[in-house]
Amino acid sequence: SDKFLSYTLPFLIHVARQMVESEIPSYPHSTVNLIPFKPNNFAAVRAAVVKEIDTGSDVVVSAHSWGGVPACSALDGLSKAERQRDGKAGGVVRLAFVTSFILPEETSVSDVLGGPLPIWVPDAVSVDIEFDEDVADGYPQDGNLKFPDEINKDVFYHDLPSDEADEWVSKLRVHSLATFMTKTKSAAWKRIPTSYLLCENDKPVPLELQESMIATVK
Repeated sequence: SDKFLSYTLPFLIHVARQMVESEIPSYPHSTVNLIPFKPNNFAAVRAAVVKEIDTGSDVVVSAHSWGGVPACSALDGLSKAERQRDGKAGGVVRLAFVTSFILPEETSVSDVLGGPLPIWVPDAVSVDIEFDEDVADGYPQDGNLKFPDEINKDVFYHDLPSDEADEWVSKLRVHSLATFMTKTKSAAWKRIPTSYLLCENDKPVPLELQESMIATVK
């Protein structure tokens, strides 16, 4: 789908031959100036998974980019083994991370990157950020993060023809700044068999970072 090619890729759940897509409430499809970060992001992912496994289905949960944060956090008690112990059919049988953040408990993307901005944003580049420092219910309030078109084109679509890359850049929306600071609540990869697809030419999550995260969680 179009969304799959966008850095705003939503969370995906693969059930047998059917792909089920779950929209995370505040990540990051917005055109307004400020969206409060919603603590129920993880709950939305969990609800989508529960809906499928409660039919008795065995589910593979696949996450890309920031989708790894809710994938790590939202699946407690939903593995196939845990459900069988509870006398329930169905369950998550595998996690499939695709160039994604795979993190330990209580870890955020900014913890891994060493700051709130992605490592591929040059210091000299002006980034459009609007951020509210207030905190509600223990969660930072969301702000917008929008990169210049030339950065988006070079980072996300560097392997496409120029005119095609321009088209995809035009479809991008603002990114939720709070996603960089949201910490994982759990580590589902400790309980569910996990695969990771390394992408050698990915710029948002460079190969070295992918390998470093994998080494950390092994």
